[in-house]
Amino acid sequence: MSQWQKNLHTCRNHLTDWSKRKFKNNKIEIDSLVDQLNLMQHSWEENTENISRIKTKLNDLWRKEECYWQQRSRIKWLQNGDSNTSYFHQATIQRRRQNKIARIKGENGNWEQSQKGVRRAFEEYFKELFTSSGSRDWNSILNCIEPVVTDDMNRDLTRPTTLEEIKDAAFQMGATKAPGPDGFHGTFYHKYWGIIHNDIQGLTADFFTGQAIPKPLNSTQIVLIPKIPNPEAVSQFRPISLCNFSYKILSKILANRLKPHLPSIISPTQNAFVPDRQIQDNILVAHEVFHALKLKKSKKKFEMGVKLDMNKAYDRVEWDFLEKVMQKMGFNAGWIELVMSCVTTVNFIVVINGQWGGAFSPSRGIQQGDPISPYLFLFISEVLSLLIKNACETDLLQGIKLNSGGPTLSHLLFADDTLIFLKATTQNCHNIYCLLQAFCAASGQQVSLTKSNVVFSSNTPSYVRASMCAILGMPDVTDAGKYLGLPTSWGRAKKEALVYVKDRILRKVHGWNQHCLSQAGREILIKSMALAVPAYPMNIFKFPTTLCKEIDSVLAGFWWGQNGDNRKLHWINWDTLGQPKHERGMGFRNLHEFNLALLAKQCWRILMEPQSLWVKVLKDLNHLQLGNLTALLVKGMIWLLSN
Repeated sequence: MSQWQKNLHTCRNHLTDWSKRKFKNNKIEIDSLVDQLNLMQHSWEENTENISRIKTKLNDLWRKEECYWQQRSRIKWLQNGDSNTSYFHQATIQRRRQNKIARIKGENGNWEQSQKGVRRAFEEYFKELFTSSGSRDWNSILNCIEPVVTDDMNRDLTRPTTLEEIKDAAFQMGATKAPGPDGFHGTFYHKYWGIIHNDIQGLTADFFTGQAIPKPLNSTQIVLIPKIPNPEAVSQFRPISLCNFSYKILSKILANRLKPHLPSIISPTQNAFVPDRQIQDNILVAHEVFHALKLKKSKKKFEMGVKLDMNKAYDRVEWDFLEKVMQKMGFNAGWIELVMSCVTTVNFIVVINGQWGGAFSPSRGIQQGDPISPYLFLFISEVLSLLIKNACETDLLQGIKLNSGGPTLSHLLFADDTLIFLKATTQNCHNIYCLLQAFCAASGQQVSLTKSNVVFSSNTPSYVRASMCAILGMPDVTDAGKYLGLPTSWGRAKKEALVYVKDRILRKVHGWNQHCLSQAGREILIKSMALAVPAYPMNIFKFPTTLCKEIDSVLAGFWWGQNGDNRKLHWINWDTLGQPKHERGMGFRNLHEFNLALLAKQCWRILMEPQSLWVKVLKDLNHLQLGNLTALLVKGMIWLLSN
């Protein structure tokens, strides 16, 4: 255990003792003061000073009680100061009920109902998941990687740290996010930085001079989030890693240094986590491709889009493969040693219903919750991208073109979300299947064939579809469903494809306990939560005006306290409430105008990023002249003026 860990341990013991003495039971003290206040109200003239003193103390206790329950509710949208203690309390109780794992189905199909049995089932599952598959042959796979990291990049990545850099890393991370096993979250580090910064600087200096990370520092809790309602199997939970904040400072420094170099390292077909690349880029291209497949009528050429589902992608990353990939990319030994120290010194502790299990050491996998992990996974997915690119260049695979003069499209990646576009031929199917098998065998990744699917162009005969699917081992579907959370295609009625946005807001509104919220709480909830739901799809698609009005109606009902069929009178119309506060409104967004503003931003990006893949695709399809914004608006984009 490092000196810093010993200091934290001592501090935690003292804080625990202090908390027990100082905050014995707020609820009992509040009830006692309320009783005293009620008695004094009968003779308030004689007790003015006492009443004032009790009210001051009550306000202080209520503030502490609200803060206590807010921290446990994990509600991020509402700031302290608005009296929503009851809401926080109920949110905490509801969250605990939803997250409680009362029973689980084991690998043998039998139900485990005791807490000991449930914990054992999860521990056995994760121990197996995080165990390396052993030695593998990756030489042929890694031949596709060319050195892309320069000497200047390596010098920048491994330079000595400064106190300012360390502080920036610490303060960039959320103060109230769940802490790791040591129990200290970001608020402690931010508030007392002036006291602890020398210790943190010493810890960082030790790390960057080659000292191994102490095991307790890199201990990580695995907490479980259900992927689906009412999960039954262990695999239906998503493991989230809760790392110690002091460890995350080290990892965040590495991530901050690596981030600006990613555009030079990662291929343009990968748009996750890379600066100046956005998730919308992939969605726009994917939408155009699936739209073109749906409309294709020519009987000469058949095409297909393959949507891959990677099973437990982060958890299956083989450490030795990651290390070899970084070596091939040109990272120097100093940087690789720092990264692998973060990856390989971790200890996992599975937490079930608040109870800790035994610690175990993994031999593969990267932590979801570690600042550096998303960037490390990009290195793994980059290998797949390069394999597909090289196969296309050597004519082992043939991509597709949406128009004769446009770019050839073969694949799109967003972290582990992968789309592959190919001509529907036996050769392509055999080669992509073998390529995926080789990649998975080397990297530890695993394609879930049952969750993956293939979408063929509408002109593809059924016998060709059956033959291709038999080779790939994936089902044939007419609609790829959602990609990155948005529909890949729709018919003539755009509203039917986007009505899920209104349904999501309705579910949120019905789930909120309105009687527990003040009016100010409802205002912040609408602005921070409800109006955030349509923002993502509105970046790409123009919403029908009728759908915007229906969403406004749902929000107006919530604002005025409507609950189910119990309608309330709307004293002021929603357009008036949308005015700024200095004009006697509440500042609620006009969704239609907000939608147009977001789409205008995309038009501006078209002018500013003419070399981007998505701009080239749209330019070719719509025969755009990129000289001025007026030309774009007159011509119109698929997401702006058409279905």
